[in-house]
Amino acid sequence: MNLGLLGVQLGRSGFGGASLNAQIAALFASSQPGIVTDLTDMTSLYQTSDGATAVSALDQPVGLVLDKRMMSGQTAAAFIASQPELVTNGNFATDTNWTKGTGWSISGGQAISSGAATFSDLIQTIVAPSGEYYQITVDVTRTSGNLLVWIGTSATLVTINSSGSKTFIIRASGSNSIIFDTSGSAFVGSIDNVSVKAVPGNHLIQATSNSRPLWKADGANRYLLFDGVDDRMAAAFTITNPCERISALRQISWTSGRFIFGGITAYGHILYQVVTTPEISLFASANAATNANAVIGNNVVVAEVFNGASSSITVNNGTPTTGNPGSNVSGGITVAAEQGGFNHSNIRLYSTIERQGTFTAAERALCTQYANRSIGL
Repeated sequence: MNLGLLGVQLGRSGFGGASLNAQIAALFASSQPGIVTDLTDMTSLYQTSDGATAVSALDQPVGLVLDKRMMSGQTAAAFIASQPELVTNGNFATDTNWTKGTGWSISGGQAISSGAATFSDLIQTIVAPSGEYYQITVDVTRTSGNLLVWIGTSATLVTINSSGSKTFIIRASGSNSIIFDTSGSAFVGSIDNVSVKAVPGNHLIQATSNSRPLWKADGANRYLLFDGVDDRMAAAFTITNPCERISALRQISWTSGRFIFGGITAYGHILYQVVTTPEISLFASANAATNANAVIGNNVVVAEVFNGASSSITVNNGTPTTGNPGSNVSGGITVAAEQGGFNHSNIRLYSTIERQGTFTAAERALCTQYANRSIGL
């Protein structure tokens, strides 16, 4: 028996805390901006940023981490399976619902491309707003050429160059259509069993293969290891002040000016290493609330509040350090680096919960419990 993967299976049910996962998801019942990671749920992890290759074992690189805040406490796989199907006649049982470009036909329960034209489209109108994420599955039989797939516009697309059952998670770059395109190489082949399901969330992504963290184990606990050289992940979303973030992490090394959490569009909602080992500080235009309790080499739970003069850092539920870091907002989150990919930090990340607004004392305790669980406490 693979004891490492057994730990993951236990983790999928939250180490007996499925209700805790559901309670955390309930904190976002009004679709509040933010993010929730659950690194014990292997079905929320993918080696590639397009979701084409799932994480299947420890020590693999991670290019996509699904945000769990909208998943009702379920595993990512169970949640996606429960979502309504957005495609009609995805099995091509009839020659309906699809608009066929030159060289495309529907017969025998499949859509067939003869390769008669380059950049010829097979299109169906679906309800898929721009900027949201979707899981696309399709069975492909390829004779030659590449098949391109996108939702909305081709700004974000997937290239298929082999036969088989394919699964991808991509962000719609335009609205309300699923498109299969024969590309410049005039794809010859067929497709069947097309499915599109929504995967809502602010998902962490790293498109560059050599900048992806590794999925690692610490006993039964699971974490992402960022190397402090070029590893980072990021999710873009709109979030304003006040906001709070509660994370379980470990500083492996410390260099002043290295970012544990950075922004996306501006220097806001930043947690970084500054002044003297092992101090960490908030920044949203000024250093504030510097805290020396996140000891290097120790797992800690760090609670950050960005709320003007009421901002604070609390480590391991100790005495908060306070100050005013300013009012800049982040535009999302970059893990283990500054926005744009500078000043990388060498850290382990076990979990993080970020939400717009302030937590009640009970909500903060719930998030702290979630973080403690991720490090085995």
